[in-house]
Amino acid sequence: MDCSGSVAIASRMKSRTRVALTVSVFALMIAAVGFGFDRVLIREGLARTGVLFVSNLLTGVVASALFLQYKLRDEERQRLLKDRVQKLAEMNHHVRNALQVVAFYQYQTQDPEAARLIQESIQRIEWTLQEVLPRGWDLEEGLFPGHPSGQSAQKPDNASGARAGKRDL
Repeated sequence: MDCSGSVAIASRMKSRTRVALTVSVFALMIAAVGFGFDRVLIREGLARTGVLFVSNLLTGVVASALFLQYKLRDEERQRLLKDRVQKLAEMNHHVRNALQVVAFYQYQTQDPEAARLIQESIQRIEWTLQEVLPRGWDLEEGLFPGHPSGQSAQKPDNASGARAGKRDL
């Protein structure tokens, strides 16, 4: 397993631990609020069924408010993430367009060494763009054709004449 794979696993474990911790804190908060409501309502002299009804109602309102706050924050994070990915897609598009000019000059030069250096540079830039946001990635679905498990593309091998120079830019 490479370093990026272990980082991804560690990140998922941290995320799961954070979710478990958040759920536990919410559960304890709701239980404490319910207990507090029970104590206050008993001191006020409400009948036992009245205490249960009012306490459960108030606890449900507090739980709903906490859940609503959590969902609103989560939706905002998702919106910000989608905006960032959209900006990356636009940058990817603009860089690829500018790369067409560089690729054109690769064939205009008479110096084979310069052409080779330009080709290697194009391959490195293509690889970087592929890692940031692959072509064909559906921003609505979050999917990239050919990478169903979410795997990243492989870095091209300069000696093999990788795909960057062979496809349309």
